[in-house]
Amino acid sequence: MKIFIPVKYILITFFFGLIAIGCANKFTQKEQATTADTFQVLVVEQGRNQVKLFDSNGQLLDSCQVGFNPHEIEYDSANNKVYVSNFGVEDYDNTIGTPGTSLSVINLQDLSIAALWPTYRNNITVTDTCKGPHGLKLRPPSKKELYVNVEFGDLMLVYDTETGRIKRSFPLAKGVHNFQFSATGKTIWAIAGANGIYKYDADNGKETGHFATATPVRGLTFTAKQQNVILSCRNEIYILRSKDLHMQKHFTHLGVKQIIYSCISPDGRLLFAPCPYDNLVLVIDLKTGDIQKRIPTGKAPIYVRIGPNQKQAFVSNALDNDMTVIDLSDFSTHSFGQVYKPNGFLFLIPMMNKH
Repeated sequence: MKIFIPVKYILITFFFGLIAIGCANKFTQKEQATTADTFQVLVVEQGRNQVKLFDSNGQLLDSCQVGFNPHEIEYDSANNKVYVSNFGVEDYDNTIGTPGTSLSVINLQDLSIAALWPTYRNNITVTDTCKGPHGLKLRPPSKKELYVNVEFGDLMLVYDTETGRIKRSFPLAKGVHNFQFSATGKTIWAIAGANGIYKYDADNGKETGHFATATPVRGLTFTAKQQNVILSCRNEIYILRSKDLHMQKHFTHLGVKQIIYSCISPDGRLLFAPCPYDNLVLVIDLKTGDIQKRIPTGKAPIYVRIGPNQKQAFVSNALDNDMTVIDLSDFSTHSFGQVYKPNGFLFLIPMMNKH
């Protein structure tokens, strides 16, 4: 039986810039200086094609069916909606399945489907083949445009959040899997696996920078004020100066395979790096590159994000039946929620309306 959350809620989320490639910390998210211990977690359950809402203790509150093999999720505070990419295939490195052709738009008032936005463009003269929507982000600062990269077609689609229509599109480098915006919204940082990272002008799609990595890059996040960008690769971490992509540090021989969507600790000292093929999260000192801890998790951890209380790190285990929560005070762990093959997730702070 579904348990519906009360409709008299204002749902406020914190955008995580790593993003999602992204991660919240006191340097990148000033509004998180004041946080709450009571929050909700909205998780994409890839294995059952739905989104699940949990309270801060991992108790299920509600759920909503979406498309096949959903991956990423983004919150729109202006419209009180959530966008989910129906990727359609298993993963970037495992393309079993059928590439998806839609985004699910969810109304947060009752956690129901409000619309399906197609990835096909109507303003072209040939049959559109845009499929496999994956990364999706609202462009700051106005957040009136939703950017979505499609992997089968290597394009960026730009949606009008009021109408759901595709306003424009532009080509991306081959292999782009996800992306992040600069704080101003003027620059797109795209991760392209074995092809490294690319920078694009968010207005016209012009390529403005490229950095080739020795191994596939599968995650990207920023240090304080986006001064440096951190790349998660295979058994290595790059730290580049954002303005010119000049390498500042390079941590190698970490004793793991591929690293995915890493996250910086609230104090900016540590990097929590998920290693799906090793079933653990590395805790790396960002100053020295030393490994402070190897934290066992569930199967195939891919995302790490700091919770709103700044006391915990949440981990989605992509091939397991739950998430893992890491206590930042002592690195102890516990299981969170019942969710089959969790993927992208975000946090919500419920607040009762005043009368």
